[in-house]
Amino acid sequence: MDLARYPLLLPVDPVVSATKLTFRQILDLSSKWPVLCGENPLEQPIKKAFSHQSTRCGTPLPIAQPDDTGALTQGLSPRISTDRLTPPIPKRGATDASPLRTLIDTSRNPLAIWTLDHFTRSHMTKTKTSGKTTVTEIALARPDLIRHVLDNKAGRYGTFPGSLHCHDLNLSEGMGANQALAQSMAQFSLQALNGYFPAMETEASLLADKLLASHLDPDMPISPVMSDVVSRMIQTTLLAQVPDIESQMVMQTLEASLEATGARDALTYLDVPAWVQQLSARLNQGPRTKLRQTVLQLVSSRRNRREYGLPPKTPDLIGALINVFHAKPGLDDHDEQITSMVIAILSTCYATSHRTLVWALALLACAPDIQLQCAAEARALCADPSPMSSKIEAAQMVKAVISETLRLYPPVPVMRRTVLQDDFNHHLSIAKDSTVLISPWVLHRHHMLWYDPDSFIPERFSGEARHRIAPYTFLPFGGGEQTCIGFGYMMQATRLVLLALLNQLTVHYPAGQSLPVPVQRVGLLPQSPISLIVRPRGP
Repeated sequence: MDLARYPLLLPVDPVVSATKLTFRQILDLSSKWPVLCGENPLEQPIKKAFSHQSTRCGTPLPIAQPDDTGALTQGLSPRISTDRLTPPIPKRGATDASPLRTLIDTSRNPLAIWTLDHFTRSHMTKTKTSGKTTVTEIALARPDLIRHVLDNKAGRYGTFPGSLHCHDLNLSEGMGANQALAQSMAQFSLQALNGYFPAMETEASLLADKLLASHLDPDMPISPVMSDVVSRMIQTTLLAQVPDIESQMVMQTLEASLEATGARDALTYLDVPAWVQQLSARLNQGPRTKLRQTVLQLVSSRRNRREYGLPPKTPDLIGALINVFHAKPGLDDHDEQITSMVIAILSTCYATSHRTLVWALALLACAPDIQLQCAAEARALCADPSPMSSKIEAAQMVKAVISETLRLYPPVPVMRRTVLQDDFNHHLSIAKDSTVLISPWVLHRHHMLWYDPDSFIPERFSGEARHRIAPYTFLPFGGGEQTCIGFGYMMQATRLVLLALLNQLTVHYPAGQSLPVPVQRVGLLPQSPISLIVRPRGP
């Protein structure tokens, strides 16, 4: 086998050259050959299919120079330890599993729908039967195929009817039809985010000081702590003009709504009758209805205050949206639409920030060497008296840790599109009424796109390596015309909290415990609660 012709099939160990293949490695690669180079014209020419998009650890492979062993490191130093942290993942589904076995596994964790083939091939097609309806699902994992769908320049793809992320959270769909309107808001501009720095930095520092002064529990559940600090940040920025009692009520009902919605959304991955999903939606309707009523009341009250000529305060999220609609003719009373947008944005900022912080701290607790690098950055920045907003970009390792956390635990594990018209996508025929799945969970761990894809390697996103990550291979917040609006807020919140905590504290796992397996609900939740040992950092 002339492996030099296929650099994507060379050994994954960056210090092993093509001339040092063992007999077992050759056999292993040979066994994968039929899968990777099948008769399908989309799969057969591996070099052509991935030539301009292929990445391993974030750097495009130089196809023209397959013997360059430096290409295999993708910007990583050969001195990097091979003893890397590889977090546990759910057992991947089997292509030959019985329908009953698949149903049981998927009911426990929807991530079980993805088989090993999904992580090694450019696309997979499956026919599902739900009741009397037969649906063709096409899972895409090739960047140019994904770009074609997400850019949607021909208008051939629509949002999935009944999708959680389309109607309730907008986590993957951005603001959907309101994208242009959302872009007209200044609420998430760079200037606005810089304006949030003092309030957000204060909340992060208060959390670190509170933990440092308290009697730290041997095993501290980390999720409630991160939930509280993110809630406080949102209350003091996006809900700054809402009274404390009412803003607390909004955040409490928001958390309850996310839990109920997550339970309902899990059913969308099961081949169960439609009436079962409808019944589940009704049973879980209460928390979402309460959240909507709470926010709608705030919106109506704020708009009425404006109509009665009361002097407006500095606009927060609700005020900014009211101003946008008020400035457009015929849009004076759109409380329902404003309420939907407020809920979508709050849900995005809260859920993604909170859960990314939980996973990032858990990963750092298992990687003390990386935690030390982040702590060194935090101490250097906190010792500098200049405003944090002017120096936070210097925390490159902290930012790389957050990006790698988002790669391993994407806030939106799967995005769905319905096919509105027959399409021909890079030699792949896609029929009308099919469903297209784009899974960041699969894409971020694809064996053809990332070096050592299941391991925690923040260096992928540091230095020059981060600039070489090919488009549409890293999609934690969607892509194309429907990128999530809350991305900037989440990155700012998570960086400030990590810098404040690591400046004063260390985190470790209790003896005998380790990272839990992620479970798909709204985003990826730990299968079991994460408790960490938090201690003051020494001099």
